[in-house]
Amino acid sequence: MKKVLLVAMGAGLVTLSLQAQKSEGNPFARLGYQADVFTFSENKEFHDQEVVVEIGDVLYDTKTKEVVGFVMERDTLIELRPELQSISIDPHAEKYYSITPYAYCMNNPVRFVDPNGRDVWEINQQGEIVKRIKDTTQDAFYMVAKDADGNYQRTYTTDADGNMAYNSISFGYGTIESQRSISFSSDGNSVESYDVYKVRGDKNGTGLFEFMAANTTVEWSQAKTGIVGDKGLNFLTTSHYEGKEHGINRLYSGQLYAGYTIREQNHIHPDNTPYPSGSFNHPQYGKAGEWGDVGASAWVVGDRQKRGLSNPTFRIYLPRSKSYINYGPNSIRSDYGK
Repeated sequence: MKKVLLVAMGAGLVTLSLQAQKSEGNPFARLGYQADVFTFSENKEFHDQEVVVEIGDVLYDTKTKEVVGFVMERDTLIELRPELQSISIDPHAEKYYSITPYAYCMNNPVRFVDPNGRDVWEINQQGEIVKRIKDTTQDAFYMVAKDADGNYQRTYTTDADGNMAYNSISFGYGTIESQRSISFSSDGNSVESYDVYKVRGDKNGTGLFEFMAANTTVEWSQAKTGIVGDKGLNFLTTSHYEGKEHGINRLYSGQLYAGYTIREQNHIHPDNTPYPSGSFNHPQYGKAGEWGDVGASAWVVGDRQKRGLSNPTFRIYLPRSKSYINYGPNSIRSDYGK
């Protein structure tokens, strides 16, 4: 009789357990949302044994692609045991092998929390756009470099305490009003290109300009147009060369010449040369004032005078000293010391 009762009680408990699991359904439903399940293989995992498998602390149905329960009932989302709190992997783990997927926000959630899980602009040392994913919460730029396998990874620095910081800069959404990549041919045969960023606000434009100076090895140009301050419209260009920058001249002849108020026209010398090119005679390029930075400034000033427009200030930014030097159509090499 006792054996019969025990069997009956056991069957009853199993039935109640199954009913409880069935009624539970999506364990996150009571919290008001449908949860995603992230794995190393980004939803490409294969299970050849059981329909319901354990992933972390949850039970996952491989057929319905749904979470159907917890490994232990007392380990709810709100009351998760400490030893289970860090076993959910980062959904971007496959992209960043140098960082353990269990280090939430690189162990620095105050700085690195990513509320929508999206990337933004990823730029390499040549100033080229490696990747861009639309984000309606911010405009941000991250520097990337290739790892040993040839894959681009975001770069970061580490301080004395081991805290890591991405080499990045961010702005409010809409600060970067547009970006264009434009192809052209100087000789009718080879094809080159340059990128143009339209940035709202002088502070934002200068911030991005100097960030690129610090993190890339190529020349960039900046044109400050319109009114001074937060409403000023800045244009940043790069043609991805270390010793020259075609973008700003082509932007001027194609757009800025037509009535734009240009207040400043700046460019970077990545090698920190503290004087403008074209300020001296050159056996290949020509006389002083006819080539390089000085020649280009003379061309702009001459064009604007013909049109009755104001002239911009011309400056060179030196990344090493984080300083600017002025130049213009009449600059000569001796103006800048030895």
